[in-house]
Amino acid sequence: MSFISISSPLASLDWWDVFWWLTAGAGGVIVFWGLWQEKKYEKESYLNVEDFRACKSKRTRGWRILMIGIAAEIALGFGHALKDALEIRQIKITAAKNDPLNRPISDISASATILMRTKETGLPPFGPQPDSTVGLLENGIGDRIPRTVFLGGFQTLLEESAQGFTQSDSTGSYVGYSIQFRADRLFSSSPQNGFVLADYSPITPKHILSKIETLAFHVVFIPKDAEIVSGSAEILINGTFRKEFQIFNQKLGASGGFYATNTIPNH
Repeated sequence: MSFISISSPLASLDWWDVFWWLTAGAGGVIVFWGLWQEKKYEKESYLNVEDFRACKSKRTRGWRILMIGIAAEIALGFGHALKDALEIRQIKITAAKNDPLNRPISDISASATILMRTKETGLPPFGPQPDSTVGLLENGIGDRIPRTVFLGGFQTLLEESAQGFTQSDSTGSYVGYSIQFRADRLFSSSPQNGFVLADYSPITPKHILSKIETLAFHVVFIPKDAEIVSGSAEILINGTFRKEFQIFNQKLGASGGFYATNTIPNH
């Protein structure tokens, strides 16, 4: 014996949809009944006084039924509008949660290209240099204390590789480095992916794109006599979202420190 499954639009309705469907139909039935009662007992002539009074009473009852039906349909209309508004709100909330900008961070990488004036012309060392890092700072370099955002292992990225090159133009000759940084694999592979200290919600690409204003580089192999002429940097979040920074002319700090920012620093 075999059974045939028949699907219909009604099968996809939940009890709430059925309730609204039935109540909307009931409101229409009440309105129809009230109008019918009014029309039925509206006569041009009556048999006697008792017939007149009976018809008048029934017309009054029909009018009341009609008003009840109209009030019910108005209430149901407001109810349907509220239900639709709540559904739209929930759809927007779900869409916002599923937006890649609002998903937890799974990976951050950074890269920087700098031009330097220096007497040394050697190439950067081969392979990763864990002593060279870049930190993601929330405040600009003009602030008193740039604050590091807690990103659960992503707030400081380690140098992964570097390439050297030279460049000459009418202003002189320069040594250039192109440097790549990635998260510490041993630490960032843990479930901790950072959180906002205010409410402990997960750090998302949206937080990074809106909050991170400065990259603080600490590159130990940059020549000690180097003066950084210019450069650029960017961070890549979850392999999709990019934020660019500019490296302005600056003297090299202690232990190879320099900054990239998307705001113009005060000199």
